[in-house]
Amino acid sequence: MRLGIVTGTRIEASCLAAGGGEVDVVCSGADAGRARAAALRLIAEGCTALASAGTAGGLDDALAPGALVIAGSVVAVDGTGYATDERWRVALVERLSAGGLAVRIAIVA
Repeated sequence: MRLGIVTGTRIEASCLAAGGGEVDVVCSGADAGRARAAALRLIAEGCTALASAGTAGGLDDALAPGALVIAGSVVAVDGTGYATDERWRVALVERLSAGGLAVRIAIVA
């Protein structure tokens, strides 16, 4: 599997790219059209899996600073909901949890 990750900011992209490995990371800015174009470019360049990654603040009072949130589903601006891939999500949560990180699965809008 070759993973492509789209981020909204250059700082997010640089943090992910610093991890190395077989991951292609691109920054699209906070623009849905550019994010779509970046995702399509990653696919054209051979990525077989895509993820969106970024940082956020003020999501939920129940979350501690540094909390990791994995999307169980994503809600688009128009209200349409999209489920994330369960096998991929479970594998990601297991791997992060095994590393001692606390992970929460939630709906992301």
